[in-house]
Amino acid sequence: MEPTGPHEQVAALIGRKLNVEIDQKYPDFFIPYRCLIKIYI
Repeated sequence: MEPTGPHEQVAALIGRKLNVEIDQKYPDFFIPYRCLIKIYI
């Protein structure tokens, strides 16, 4: 299911923040445009 409205904005913000961290710590890695991320707690 695709995010819509406010959910799309939150998804974009999370993706942007993750890309900044990945660029700084792991420059050879990237997040594809569409992907699923599973968080382990």
